[in-house]
Amino acid sequence: MTWVVLASLLVATPVSAPRVVLRTEALRDVERRLESELRALGFQVEVDTSAEVLTWRSLRKRARDAQAIAAIQLQQGEGELELWVSDLSTGKVLIRALPTQAASSPRVVALRVVELLRVSLREVGAPSTVDVAEAPPPPEPVLAAVSPPPSPPRWWASVGALGTLGPGGVSASGQLVLGASFRMLPWLSCGLEGWVPVLPGQVTGPEGLADLRLFGGFLGARATPWAGARVEPGASLRLGVVGAELVGTAVAPFIGRLERVAVPAGALALDARLVLSTTVALRAELFATLAVPPIVVVFGERVAARFGQPTLGLSVQLEVGLSRPAAVEP
Repeated sequence: MTWVVLASLLVATPVSAPRVVLRTEALRDVERRLESELRALGFQVEVDTSAEVLTWRSLRKRARDAQAIAAIQLQQGEGELELWVSDLSTGKVLIRALPTQAASSPRVVALRVVELLRVSLREVGAPSTVDVAEAPPPPEPVLAAVSPPPSPPRWWASVGALGTLGPGGVSASGQLVLGASFRMLPWLSCGLEGWVPVLPGQVTGPEGLADLRLFGGFLGARATPWAGARVEPGASLRLGVVGAELVGTAVAPFIGRLERVAVPAGALALDARLVLSTTVALRAELFATLAVPPIVVVFGERVAARFGQPTLGLSVQLEVGLSRPAAVEP
């Protein structure tokens, strides 16, 4: 590879072969091998047989006087052989040291000298001055406060609709759901929920017809294992009361009547919360409510229906954040 690079460099030189001054301090074997290598590469070699040891300035002057492109000097040091190459085309003087053991091989010495000459000749033909577009200075570092991503609000309000259905003889009913919650931890919140009757359930029998308008109020907690996800699954446990307003229409010989009753109840729910934005979410919930004791509808002396043993429900609610943490100004 070394020879290929040197040959390609020499192709671009003038027709007359470039001259190299060679001083070897009577190292005849090394001198013959190095002279042969340089001539094979197309150099004119002028051997300087003087015994004077030259400084780098004197070596450069000797090359200039001989109109050579470089001067090479080998001189013995303490346990080593110093290789000097003075290149007039670049103004460089390169010096390398070879241990005595390596310097005993003319081939190794010749190879090291040619390598030094190759390094210098890489710059042959390069213009002394080059127009360089000055790069603009790098911008000054700027320290700026980076606002953290917005955090979800701690307080939330919700509104939605739910439907209930269960065994016991009461038909499906519909309620309006209103709620408020407080997120204590990213994965845990507590809140209140209330039911307002909209579509009553019905109980029918030979004695008459009764509309059962259900209402309720609960206090509970909700936990989610993947807080902050686009879709947050969750589970909740609520305790409170379930009430019913019974409006009956009887047939003879029975009479119509209006009654209201409320009993303790608990609810266990599973839900999925779709986060639409930092302050808006949509939640679907499937729950089971158990009233203790159940609400009983009696026609005359006969139990016509029971509610809350248990009752299943499905709700869909829109949640809106009511507060946002204060932003930190930079």
